[in-house]
Amino acid sequence: MRDYALGTTFDIKFTTRAFATGVPTTLGGTPSLEIYVGNDTTPITTGITLSVDFSGVAGLNNARIVATSGNGYATASNYTLVIAVGTVGGTSVVGEVVGEFSLEAQSPLRPTVAARTLDVTATGAAGLDWGNIENPTTAQNLSATNIDVDQVIASVSGAVGSVTGNVGGNVNGDVLGDVQGDLVGSIGSLTVGAIAQFFTLNSLQTYATAVAGSVVLEIANNANVIVNNDKTGYAIGPGGIDATSFAVNAIDPSAVDPQVYDLNADAFLLRDLGTGTSASSRNVQNALRASRNRVEVTAGGIIRVYEEDDTTIAWSGVVTRTAGADPLTEVNPA
Repeated sequence: MRDYALGTTFDIKFTTRAFATGVPTTLGGTPSLEIYVGNDTTPITTGITLSVDFSGVAGLNNARIVATSGNGYATASNYTLVIAVGTVGGTSVVGEVVGEFSLEAQSPLRPTVAARTLDVTATGAAGLDWGNIENPTTAQNLSATNIDVDQVIASVSGAVGSVTGNVGGNVNGDVLGDVQGDLVGSIGSLTVGAIAQFFTLNSLQTYATAVAGSVVLEIANNANVIVNNDKTGYAIGPGGIDATSFAVNAIDPSAVDPQVYDLNADAFLLRDLGTGTSASSRNVQNALRASRNRVEVTAGGIIRVYEEDDTTIAWSGVVTRTAGADPLTEVNPA
């Protein structure tokens, strides 16, 4: 029994013979054919064309069948072709079975498009069409599939479990786990929040920990590390540099901006004599003003110490006089 696709047009040939001699004999009596579907008692009579004595050969008959749904055919069905009207040598042959076929019922594997063939490799494996995979958006486990060394992956979106070998190009995002091999290129930035494990560079282990908005890297084991010292635009938070960060005399005077000296001197002059803060007038600057700037003692017993312009009063106080003495009333330096 041949199996066809729905909508196919095909031919079935059969021979009619004389009952007495068995010689191929013409099917006569205005013959016609009909088709029964499975156990259905109502035959199909459309879509059938009978050619008697096909190609001029007596007794050779051809039935052309147009198996479309419009003619009453359906998939997953078996069909039997029988003679509805006809005689051979004057004897009726009505009900004689002359052919059988099925429509998409016998073959377990059929092409989506009729008459297409399946590509099979030399070893008997079916070819794979990457553009026609069922559920293409579902994750596919290609655990036994290797990507050749000359293949390039343009980009990867999502998580990558592990990478063994060289990665050429940029990696944007968080890298969690172990990185084995050489890191060639530059690292733009490290985002705090996802670095929680260690990276292994051959025998060099670098531990990364997120601490108060910064990334602290601790290097263990003996290894030669080449560091790019061209670092600009980095801010160091409070406590970022302690006494152990530099060797003795690591910074000489030529490496310090002269403004630093001026700022330190100004801060010293405004240092409070008692509390160490700079919010009080009892500071080093006001203490020194009485030794160099204008100082005035009034007749009413008030002492005034002036600023460096000898006009603006820096601070004042009360003077206690000794009776009968000739007190100092003013020091006004030139």
